[in-house]
Amino acid sequence: MATTVDAPGVIEPGHLYTVAEARERLRAGNTTWQRIRERGLRITRIGGKSYVLGDDLIRLFAEAREVSPA
Repeated sequence: MATTVDAPGVIEPGHLYTVAEARERLRAGNTTWQRIRERGLRITRIGGKSYVLGDDLIRLFAEAREVSPA
């Protein structure tokens, strides 16, 4: 099934995304996605699908910004 992305790069709080949609929105390749996972992204698996919360992705990016030099 193809994923439709209305706004690439946009992750909104309060939204639920499939892992595939989140990766597509972030344009995250395997290495980038692995780093995101290593930072503690929680993934919920239900009925053979994997989901992430927009709030969790935003939190990880905010935390990364705090520890990384600008």
